[in-house]
Amino acid sequence: MFCPNCGKALADDAKFCDACGASVDGTAKAAGAGAQTTGNAEEKIKAFAKVEDRTAEFDADDIAKNKGLSLLSYLGILLLIPLFAAKDSKFARFHINQGLTLFLAGSAVQVVQNILNAVINGVRYSLPGMVFYEIGTALHWIVTILFVIVGLALLALAVTGIVNACSGKAKTLPVLGNLHLFD
Repeated sequence: MFCPNCGKALADDAKFCDACGASVDGTAKAAGAGAQTTGNAEEKIKAFAKVEDRTAEFDADDIAKNKGLSLLSYLGILLLIPLFAAKDSKFARFHINQGLTLFLAGSAVQVVQNILNAVINGVRYSLPGMVFYEIGTALHWIVTILFVIVGLALLALAVTGIVNACSGKAKTLPVLGNLHLFD
């Protein structure tokens, strides 16, 4: 027997799915079940990333005409070009929203990094003693490595957006793509 909700194989006498908590007859969830789902890693990543393919919502002519301009949406301030050149294109506006979200996220990350580095350098150079200098140096490197990783993740999102725009797809970016700052 299989769960009607998630498809997991179940014992023949099971009343509820031990993975998702759904009733085998589909009527209700078990009390407290489902609080800790044990779905596979791919499902958890997809749920976190929330990538949606919205290509079907757009006109094929609009996509063909504006996919070149749409890729500029992921190149920082160059998103202004499709904003003004293809302002009536729904496809370009979708990618402008994705690019603007990514640009603002990158800007926020940079501001946070600069503030943390200023605080760390303030501690490192203003307090007397070699211990504070060494701790400050270690914290500086930890922050730097952390923000390099975040920067690489943002770069990967930008490349994903460029590939989607060039291939004529309207897929939301993982994590940031479901934010709507621009319509």
